[in-house]
Amino acid sequence: MVTSEEIVNIDDIDPYGMVHHSIYFRFYEHGIFKYLCKEKNQDNVSFVIREADMKYISSTFTGNSLKVITECKGSKDNRYTFKQSIERNDKTVNSAKIVVDLVPSYGT
Repeated sequence: MVTSEEIVNIDDIDPYGMVHHSIYFRFYEHGIFKYLCKEKNQDNVSFVIREADMKYISSTFTGNSLKVITECKGSKDNRYTFKQSIERNDKTVNSAKIVVDLVPSYGT
């Protein structure tokens, strides 16, 4: 399991003043990247999201400090399944199950 911190920036906000749903995927990708680099003992890994199931729980806003929790639930060959969550003040605001496939890095 790895955790990472994300700060919500003004450009992460939708017209209604809340974090746009697509931004949560970016936060999740950061967590997956950090996990895979640690797992593979590499500075860089490339992956594509094969499938994603994300659940909104509550809103987040500019300036919020968020904790992204990434846990690998299984892997086979080059496919990894992750259970992830985003917390604000120790309360879950978003959760997801994301499956990724490792792909060759650019230029290899």
